[in-house]
Amino acid sequence: MSRIKGILAAGTFTGLILITMLALGFGTSQAQSPADVPAAQTAEVVSSTTNTLSNEETLRAWQDYSAQLEQTVRILQQRDLAYRQQLEASNQTIIQLQNQINSGQARPTFAEREGFGDSDD
Repeated sequence: MSRIKGILAAGTFTGLILITMLALGFGTSQAQSPADVPAAQTAEVVSSTTNTLSNEETLRAWQDYSAQLEQTVRILQQRDLAYRQQLEASNQTIIQLQNQINSGQARPTFAEREGFGDSDD
């Protein structure tokens, strides 16, 4: 459960960084560096963005974002389980083939059938 909380915390932090970058104008076509933006203009953009969204809308947006992250984590865990099962099946097949080769039950290879094997010609 702590892994999920860590992933949610990381996602939340990433979301905050993205919102901050968009609020500062990094999402516009006027690609400005942080040094080019005066502090007063930055504060104005942040305050106007904060005023346009109510606390309820912000809370709802974060809840939706959190739900999406949780769903993504569930999907990744399901894929991980399927991957592990396929890996285990592959390992079992490899072990069976190795056992067949070691016990001499394996069919001869093409080279062995055609006389290209270890011969003293």
